[in-house]
Amino acid sequence: MTANKVNGVRAGLAYNDEVASLMRQHNNANVIAFGAKFMALEDILRRIDIFLKTPFEGGRHETRVNLISDVEKRQK
Repeated sequence: MTANKVNGVRAGLAYNDEVASLMRQHNNANVIAFGAKFMALEDILRRIDIFLKTPFEGGRHETRVNLISDVEKRQK
């Protein structure tokens, strides 16, 4: 939760494979987080691979990412 308080960081909790992909596609996440106590290592490694290979879709999602950046700029 603290990671998202840092300007420029867009972190998400990859609790399943679909979310690991959607974090990148829709929010251009640049940090992936896990609840290691609740996930097997093989699931974590697979989700890291999904996260790293998934591109940001841009388009309609770009507006949301830009809004986040605007809020960060006002916080400086």
